Amino acid sequence: PPPSKVLWLTVAHSICSVVFALLCAPLMSIHGTSGIVMANCAVMLLRIVYAGSLIRSFFPGQSMRAAFPAPAVLAAFGAAFAVTRASEWHRLSTTAALAAEGGSGGAVWLIPAAIHIGV
Repeated sequence: PPPSKVLWLTVAHSICSVVFALLCAPLMSIHGTSGIVMANCAVMLLRIVYAGSLIRSFFPGQSMRAAFPAPAVLAAFGAAFAVTRASEWHRLSTTAALAAEGGSGGAVWLIPAAIHIGV
């Protein structure tokens, strides 16, 4: 690639690093370790947008439709998200209930965590 493209790639990468650094601490303070995943998702979205702009510049006039998943795939992603989220909610509420009943050690989280992993 020409030097100007490499320069913009470096700038984009640096911006993504700064955005990650700015998002990581606040999201972690609110959501715990899930905040790291959320910060990575936000930065990945920025990278996808930038990559899309590069693709459009290399292939002007071409449709980007083929770059997106089929509606059935998007529906499957949505269903997987819903099931995983419900499983995580169940794991957290079950663990809290077991702890409130006086459970301790591995028994408090092991079984709900194993069920969540199974999902």
